[in-house]
Amino acid sequence: MQFLVLFVCYCFVYLCLTESRQFIFIAKGFKAGIRVNLFSLALDSELVQNHPDYCIQELPGTRSGRRRPRRHTAQNGSKPATIHLPDTGKEVALLDVSHPEVRARIREQIKHMVSDCGYSLINVDFTAYTTGLTNASHNLRWHDDSLTAVQLYRLAVELLRDTINEVRSEN
Repeated sequence: MQFLVLFVCYCFVYLCLTESRQFIFIAKGFKAGIRVNLFSLALDSELVQNHPDYCIQELPGTRSGRRRPRRHTAQNGSKPATIHLPDTGKEVALLDVSHPEVRARIREQIKHMVSDCGYSLINVDFTAYTTGLTNASHNLRWHDDSLTAVQLYRLAVELLRDTINEVRSEN
């Protein structure tokens, strides 16, 4: 097992940059992959601090057991909705995919991963997003208030699908 892990790491180290600015593996048959969490951000990230409206908002006074106030407050008194990630022990803010600027940013990130970095496989982690939307959707508010929590989730999935299909057609 250790040999396989070392071999995979070895292959990822030996990426080379071609003239077409795309990465290829030296070892024939391998594809570059990445695991990302596109729909949540660290609470102290620059984007959350500068644009709290890009996050799904928790309505004021909905967490009764919380003792310390959160500092990232939007103009209307609501705060970015957060979820605790058990694997990292961190609390993250959930991005609002119904916000047009958030969709544009996510689209740019996907295009960058595929076109500029050369990733063929993208594993998107929806755990935080799914958990956050299903656990407290009645206490949350997002940009397009005509959408339900399930519709918001579907919008995120459709955004990924459509962007990846767009990048494929360009290449």
